Parts: sequence; structure tokens; C-alpha cells
Amino acid sequence: MIIIWTEIDQGGILMDVYSIIQSLVPELDQLLPARLELMRYLSVMDNRVGRQSLAQALNLSERTMRSLINVLRGQNIVDVERNGVQLTDFGQKTLAQIEKVLETDTSLSLSYYETALKQHFNLKDCIVLPGDSLRQESVYEAMSHAVQDLLAQLLHEGDNVIAVTGGYTLAHVGRYFLPHYRKGRKITFVPTRGGFGGDFSIQSSTVGGLMARQSQADYIPFFIPESLTAETSRLLMEEPSVKEAIEISKKADCLLLSVGTADVMGQRRNITPDQRRKISQEAAVGEAFGVFFDKEGREVIRYPRIGLQIEDLANIPNIITIVGGRAKAQAIAAFYKTVPHPGILFCDEALAKQVLNG
Repeated sequence: MIIIWTEIDQGGILMDVYSIIQSLVPELDQLLPARLELMRYLSVMDNRVGRQSLAQALNLSERTMRSLINVLRGQNIVDVERNGVQLTDFGQKTLAQIEKVLETDTSLSLSYYETALKQHFNLKDCIVLPGDSLRQESVYEAMSHAVQDLLAQLLHEGDNVIAVTGGYTLAHVGRYFLPHYRKGRKITFVPTRGGFGGDFSIQSSTVGGLMARQSQADYIPFFIPESLTAETSRLLMEEPSVKEAIEISKKADCLLLSVGTADVMGQRRNITPDQRRKISQEAAVGEAFGVFFDKEGREVIRYPRIGLQIEDLANIPNIITIVGGRAKAQAIAAFYKTVPHPGILFCDEALAKQVLNG
């Protein structure tokens, strides 16, 4: 099998072959990721794997898995016997050729990653930006522009509230916000939590203020430290300004959030030695909204916080998660097992590769 990759000049516009085939066969976007994921899984297995095990491993129904296997079997990509399925030599070579194309052609790889992640996490939509945000600041700028383009489409006419979490990713993205996406709409940014110590520049209140300033929008401050006693926290929750900020964030039209790895967030949070041990012993991989969770999305510990809770996400119509860097692959995968509805994902190519390829 020879894969030819070229570009055709159509009226002065360069089009890659994949885009042309895609326009003729729209279902390609749904078929290719699932078949590639199955081929990749089989390529690293030493022995044959049963259909039921494959369906469970790839989070597919047995009926869907049976259909996938039948198609690939007809193309001599896989060999099927009573004791399971195995990738053929021809299948291994075909996979290697496809991987080479994905590695060298950015437009194809990004389109593939977006579709594959959308299916993998059952997302409303997914946008993958080229590069690695941890190595290239320009990735954050591109990510920011893409987020703003989406906001211009999602936000309704009139008043809109955007709730914002903290973290380095959103702080970087916020630096490149501009007023153009508002299109005459009134936008108010509100933080989702009080502060938790550490770097002031990545606090939810700081990031929300930054985005508001860059967007020439309104801002509701929420400067409340979280390292307080239960009694002090209870009293502060009765303060009108605090209650207002929390209630407005719960009714936001849109939420911009990021997810942290358990080890990094464990250092930022003022957690006890016992909590730190539990995070380690129960193999927590990520944290969001004060909840540390393992790779299956199970709660390990919950850090008390004043502000939006992870359960409140069920009532926010537009959830936009923004993450970058391969180190967050496990964290984002686990996060999507904890939330009521996953919404839309913005990520860089480095994270997409790590999630899908391991």
C-alpha cells in the first residue's frame, strides 16, 4: 500500500488530498480515528486480544468493535481467530505509513487529533493548536485567538458573564485577549474562587481581571484567601459582595477553566501532610475546583474552597477547558470522567499526541 500525499492547486488555492477526500466522504472524520486507535492498540500487543477486551479498552460497544474488526479484516489489516485479533504484518506497515503522514503533515494531524479527541472524550467540540505551549509562547497566543473566535460565536446579544479559574495556562492565554470578540456585547468576568497563596499572577481573581482589562469588559472582584478557619469562611460567605460573586459565577454563560496535575497542585495548595500522603498513596493524577482525582476520575481528596464547586458545572451551558503540555494528558483524561458534561476542549498538539498515542 502506497500513501500519496500532495497538494492540488484549485483556482489558486492549495488543497491537500485529505481535504478533498474528506469533502467527498464526510464520514471519514468519524471512521479514521476509531480504526487508527484500534490499529495502534493492537500494534503494541504481543498476543491476540479478544473482541470484548478490545471494546472495553477502547471504550466502544461490542457491536461497534465487531464492525471495525470486520472492515479491517477485509483489508487484511487484522487477522481474526478464535483466540482473538492480531495486527497483520501488512497492518503494521500500513500503520507506520499513516503515522509518518500524520507526523509530517500538520493540517492532517490537527484535523485527525481534533476528531479523535472529540470522540475519545465525547466533547461538544475540540480545537487543537500546533506545537507545544511549554516550549513556544506563540502557542498560547494562537490558543487565545482561537478561544476568542469561539466566544464571538457562543455569546448571545446583550449581557454575558464569563467565569474564570486560575493557573498559568489561563494567565498566558489572557495576555492576548482583545476587545474585538465582544462585538458590542456587555461582558462581565467573574473569578470562580478566592486565592490560595503562591504566585499572585495566576490567581483566579488576577486572571479574571486581566481578561476583563484586555477585553475592555466589566469585572467582579473576588479577593478572599482560602486558608481560613471553617467559622471565618462561613462568616465571609454571608458577606453580600462574596455571595454576589459566587452566585453570578454559578449562573455564568460561559466558564473558562484549566486542569492541573496532582503533583503541581499539591504544592500550590496549602494541604496537610496526611492529605499529601493520600494523594500519593491513591495515585491522584489531576486537580480541578479543589478536587484531587485519580485516573478513573474518582475523588481522592477535596480541598475546601470558597467559590464555584465542580458540581456547579452542570448548570453552566458553555464549558471551555484550556490545557497545554503532554504532562497534563492523564489529568485531562481523568477530569473528563468527573464532569457532568465535557463541553469544548482547546489544547496544543503536544497534549493531543500524548492522550491519543501515550
